[in-house]
Amino acid sequence: MGAKVKQLGSARVIFDYGMVLTGPTRPKAHAELMRITGLPADQLDPLYWADRHAFDEGKLTGEAYWAHILHKARLTLPPPPSKSSSIGMGACG
Repeated sequence: MGAKVKQLGSARVIFDYGMVLTGPTRPKAHAELMRITGLPADQLDPLYWADRHAFDEGKLTGEAYWAHILHKARLTLPPPPSKSSSIGMGACG
């Protein structure tokens, strides 16, 4: 009685060799991002991946992640599309 139990935290790292948990970038989604932004792959890709780890870690919301990309690319956000014409933007990574 009265013994103190020290609870240890645990950390886990998952290495996804061979894309077992994730898949490769979808070419159609990548092409759509280039079309929407007007940026070629050599400009879009570094912007897309620059803050990706922070986004994946939950340090950036989706809105903040895309805002960073737009800001760095010096692009402005167009008015929101109607609900009937919206597309999913998480399809690239």
